[in-house]
Amino acid sequence: LQASKSKLLDPEQLQDARDEMTEEEFMQEYELSWNAAIKWAVYGKEFSIANAEGRMVEWLYEPWIPVSTFWDIGFADATVALFVQVVWKEIRIIDHYKAVRTSLIEDCEVINSKIYEYDKHWFPHDIAVHDKGTWMARMSIVEEHLWYDKCDTIKKGSISGGINAWRIVFKDVWIDSRLEDLLNDLSLYHYEWDDKMWTFKKDPSHDFASHSADAYRYMATHYHELMDTFKGWVIQWQVDDPYGDDTYEISFEEEIDLLDGWMNYENNWPVLDDY
Repeated sequence: LQASKSKLLDPEQLQDARDEMTEEEFMQEYELSWNAAIKWAVYGKEFSIANAEGRMVEWLYEPWIPVSTFWDIGFADATVALFVQVVWKEIRIIDHYKAVRTSLIEDCEVINSKIYEYDKHWFPHDIAVHDKGTWMARMSIVEEHLWYDKCDTIKKGSISGGINAWRIVFKDVWIDSRLEDLLNDLSLYHYEWDDKMWTFKKDPSHDFASHSADAYRYMATHYHELMDTFKGWVIQWQVDDPYGDDTYEISFEEEIDLLDGWMNYENNWPVLDDY
């Protein structure tokens, strides 16, 4: 609850707090404003731009497009899954799951309870270790409960490289504005201060916000795989001829054009030459 609305602090206390920090820090700490960029936030600038451009809206889910999930798995820490769709050039984060001290089986049950049709579940490289609850290989658990052919692992990469990928693709990212926990985590993902060197450390702080940020970082590094998945579904949708014209057949040349140049059919499909 926002401090100005809760009335737990009197106006003088709030003014004292505002005087001791920047306006952005005050809005984050006391007014729970996830779009107030603070100087040590990793993605503060990007979130301010996205909010100004209107890319934080409700109801982004498209039922005809498959959903991919990107996970960050913890033992004592939180387990996070992002639910992502690509719609033309938009990367849509439509849902967010975060739980603490749950078993991997319980996590999978929640994912299966959703209404989505899944294309792929992406897991970090450390899923190869064993689950403390069952002592089974964690990859075996998710393959059993989420279908083995839909589960894959993400190669280990540097955090800084993932952050750069994050920033590159963020201009095309849309996030459901109802996912307040996710927005709060991503906006509070911050660099840690080094008292000895009197500067910020190279990598961000590992805390409650980093799990959602890690899941998003994994998604950003697989941007091209997401785009290829969408292209494949569009082609299959066209081949299946949703308009009921049984005489329509797609040629190999037309398929190549769809992949590379994206033909503008008479049914007003957009031209996507910038892919």
